[in-house]
Amino acid sequence: MNKKQEEIRIKLSKRKSILMTTIAIGFLIICSLTFFTILKLPYNFNRTFLIICFSFLILTFGFASFTGITKLFDKNYGLIINDNGIQINIGPNSGTFIQWKEIESFKIHNQIKGGKFILLFVKNPEEIIQKTKGLNRLLIRINNISHKTPLSLMSTWLDCNFEKLVMIIDNKLKKNGA
Repeated sequence: MNKKQEEIRIKLSKRKSILMTTIAIGFLIICSLTFFTILKLPYNFNRTFLIICFSFLILTFGFASFTGITKLFDKNYGLIINDNGIQINIGPNSGTFIQWKEIESFKIHNQIKGGKFILLFVKNPEEIIQKTKGLNRLLIRINNISHKTPLSLMSTWLDCNFEKLVMIIDNKLKKNGA
């Protein structure tokens, strides 16, 4: 018996990518101009703190700009959801496939000053952490400490609104998982 799997593919939103990349590049330009203005200040003014702060901001917005530009040319789907599980291709969990049977539950987390995201609670979080490498491992380890799960999903880069994403995951989890 070969039943056809229903697969939901959610692309990366080019519109959101352009908007966030433009904002990051704008802040990068502002910070760079301010940095060069600080360098022109008289030497009797203590500029060290400002130079350090604006150097950090330039690196941060430079990285954000680079990430945004790469997302503009990325042809991969951000999420692939089917009857077997979820393939995550965004954020620190990029490249992770989670089977429905591994997911115990999910929760919507709403930060006071930030976006909403979905926390996916799994049976063996340490296994997911061990599969991840580099900076992403550190990020999901911090997520695991603060939220008790290494997996979180946002619709920020996705061509899908948050409510629809929650509905899709809820329906698939009821049908195939916990």
